[in-house]
Amino acid sequence: MHIGQSGDAPRVSRTYVVALYRKSDCQVVHLHTTTVFEGARTVTEQEATELAKQRAAHHGHTVADLEVLVVEKLPQQVGTLRVDTDEARLIVGEPDQRRPGQRRTR
Repeated sequence: MHIGQSGDAPRVSRTYVVALYRKSDCQVVHLHTTTVFEGARTVTEQEATELAKQRAAHHGHTVADLEVLVVEKLPQQVGTLRVDTDEARLIVGEPDQRRPGQRRTR
């Protein structure tokens, strides 16, 4: 994700992209982005991770069953996000093959 700078808008000082993924197949099931602006309250990686877990739980995910990866940027490609555990990075797999209107399984 790219957040541009313009005029008097505050500059981004840090971005946390928190991916919660299944260990069994490394598929990302919840993604949360925290953007911190210069001059704003500092947010730690731990705080961003806890917020991501809270939001995932709110959406019905069993957070205790998920692993966490924190990165600074998302891949630019479109498709299903997975975690390359050897490289500790997000990778893009094939686009989701669900039919329109079909819900994901959790």
